[in-house]
Amino acid sequence: MPPPQGTWNPLEGPGDYTTTKTIHNDTYPAIDPSNAELSGKAILVTGASRGLGKSMALSFAKAGASYIAIGARSGTSSVQEEVKRVATAAGRKEPQVLGLTLDVADATSVGNAIEEICKKFGKLDVVINNAAVMGDMALIGDSDPESWWNTCEWQD
Repeated sequence: MPPPQGTWNPLEGPGDYTTTKTIHNDTYPAIDPSNAELSGKAILVTGASRGLGKSMALSFAKAGASYIAIGARSGTSSVQEEVKRVATAAGRKEPQVLGLTLDVADATSVGNAIEEICKKFGKLDVVINNAAVMGDMALIGDSDPESWWNTCEWQD
């Protein structure tokens, strides 16, 4: 949420918000996933074991996606069950859910995940790459440039 109107923001200056009259901080009808119709769609969300990735997978379930693959380095079994519960609670058909052990920093892991999705679902319509490689935490001036670039570029 941005700072209150008129409050100084060191990154952007005063929070005047002259470009919009309404500031949203929650779901509203125009973006409510239960108003979408995604039946028949196959979705992959990486980093889906918690946080934003999990929330996005649950939103796709509410939107009626038929096939939802959730990938993470950690276990996804509880999220898989929650995706099914959320879909049926929203009045949608229970989706086919595929939990994947997936490390987006490993090309072989990504390739194996895509193969498994294609085998189980037969297609892939939407990819949300929510997972990332963090690298070493340091001030940019104190960090190793090679390590920093590894967080920004795909490595073969």
